[in-house]
Amino acid sequence: MRKRKYLCGILAALMTLTVLVLPVSAIDVNETSNGGTATVSYNNDSTWTAAIPMYVAPNNVGQQNVSAYEVAVKDVVIGDNQQLAATVEYSGYVTEANGVKIPYQLYDSNGEEIQSGDTILSKSAGEPNTEAAITFGAALTASPKYAGVYTDTATFAFTAKDKAYTLDEINADEHLSAIGKTKPEYVVARFNDDYSEVTIFANGEDSNGIMKDFFSASLIPSPIAKHKETLLSANIMEGVTTIGQYAFDQCEALINVTFPNTLTEISDAAFAECRALSGTLVIPSSVQRLGSCAFQYTGFEHIDIRAKLTTIERDTFYGCFSLKSVKLPETLTEINDGAFSHCGSLSSIDIPESVTSLGSNAFAYNGLASITGGEGLEVIGDECFQWSTKQISFVFPEGLKEIGANAFYTPANPGYDGGLNYVTIPSTVEKIGDGAFSCLTIKGFSVASGNKYFVAVDNVLYTADGTRLIRCATENSPTTLIGSASLTDIDPYALRNCSLFTDIDFSKTKLTNIKEYTFAGCTTAKQISLPNTVVKIEQLAFDSCTSLREFNFPNQLSEIGYAAFSGCGLSHVSLSETVSSVGSLAFAHNSSLTSISILNPTLNINSWFAEDCPNLTTIYGKSGSTAETWAAENGYTFIAQ
Repeated sequence: MRKRKYLCGILAALMTLTVLVLPVSAIDVNETSNGGTATVSYNNDSTWTAAIPMYVAPNNVGQQNVSAYEVAVKDVVIGDNQQLAATVEYSGYVTEANGVKIPYQLYDSNGEEIQSGDTILSKSAGEPNTEAAITFGAALTASPKYAGVYTDTATFAFTAKDKAYTLDEINADEHLSAIGKTKPEYVVARFNDDYSEVTIFANGEDSNGIMKDFFSASLIPSPIAKHKETLLSANIMEGVTTIGQYAFDQCEALINVTFPNTLTEISDAAFAECRALSGTLVIPSSVQRLGSCAFQYTGFEHIDIRAKLTTIERDTFYGCFSLKSVKLPETLTEINDGAFSHCGSLSSIDIPESVTSLGSNAFAYNGLASITGGEGLEVIGDECFQWSTKQISFVFPEGLKEIGANAFYTPANPGYDGGLNYVTIPSTVEKIGDGAFSCLTIKGFSVASGNKYFVAVDNVLYTADGTRLIRCATENSPTTLIGSASLTDIDPYALRNCSLFTDIDFSKTKLTNIKEYTFAGCTTAKQISLPNTVVKIEQLAFDSCTSLREFNFPNQLSEIGYAAFSGCGLSHVSLSETVSSVGSLAFAHNSSLTSISILNPTLNINSWFAEDCPNLTTIYGKSGSTAETWAAENGYTFIAQ
């Protein structure tokens, strides 16, 4: 930490044409001195006594008298690796009340000019004595033309700060590492004896505080990450402006880190997998960039971003499993892919009105139950809120233009209960991706007046031209669903868990492909009719349609995907010669199934084709076919057709 103390020397010149007298008084800016003494003592964690001259009388032009005055310090006590430095600031002019100015200059003991802001004295810790002094002189640089009283003020500043190391000194000390980007010695990491603590500081007056970038600790660890098993605490000092890529990568023992107010960037993966970091993370207002993966897999419970960021980058807080609350800045416009993904303890988020875009997986794999704000949203990215463990309360804002594919997808896995309440599609929405509403439950659909792209009929969401069925509500739906002749496409998961339908008739449509999970969980559907234009049924399309006893396979059907009819109630399956591919478990887990007819003599039949069908006894097919072989291998009766 830098400790700044000041002594102000006030130069007052009383001058005739040839005579100058300059009275000088000493002032401590923290405590006004009494009686104009020029000696001030400091009592803090660093201590010293400093002295400046009470009067300075600049000589005439060319008469520098460099030994006339002295600045000295004594009884210096400063911390290890610190340095006491004295600087002087002055205008270079003594000025008369009417504004007349005479230039002057200070000179060091070698006759060299002392410029305003120069360091004139320094004293390092560890030196054998506790005193230091310099002499200086003052002289006019132009002759006076008018008599009068001329004055100026010079400020002597005494600062205890970290010692500036040379690169050779750093390389010679095993507890120091040069980690600067512009020059290695510009930023230094200083470890204590057992490498449990590190102090990172800007080294030297010319340092810009930029730390270099590193590789993952799994490849070439940074000098900091080399001590990841012992490092407990990191103190990043004022003056450091950038924390480099992977600087603290995988420092899993690290429990404490402090950031300076000079910090402008925390680079990619800077604290990735620092799993012991916990409590509240405060991002200082000075920070202008948080890199991708910067805090992924950390243990913070609360995040307060005070920086005026416009972007949260990719995977910045990915895998922060303990995260419970996030405070986002009002300047934010974009939350990128995976930024808060896999934050399982995060149950609510307030999205600032300034945010216009949420990236792919931005809040995926979370426990979000409440999403508030977001009035300025224009884009919700693909899979943005997928794999949610809870029912989500969210009002889609007017101004929203796009909802990405699988934005609210939830699997039928234990522990996941993702769903939405009543969904109103704003008038401004122009694009909804495939499976956007593929969550487990949705109570109802409506479309705001003025939307030209979508309509809702009986809680079923379609495109306005009727060519695409996007999603049916799982509640408040009719028992019968009839597809119109204009329908050419049904989204994956479109009728998932729609347990109110008993009769679904798409026989008059122009469908060619039944996508994954389209009818999965339609447990009350007794009849589902498809047009003969269908050539492909994808994986799990009819999974768990337990009431479906009969099904007429389209006569142009070519491909049946993995587990497409798994868990159905079919008693007989009849596959025509057009069927050329059947996936594993296509008809598995069906206690009602008693017979299968396979007319393609060369169909490749997977050994798990009808796994766990305890009442299956008979296979029909052509003599010498793969069906006959498969029946024999699995102990079924084969009847040639």
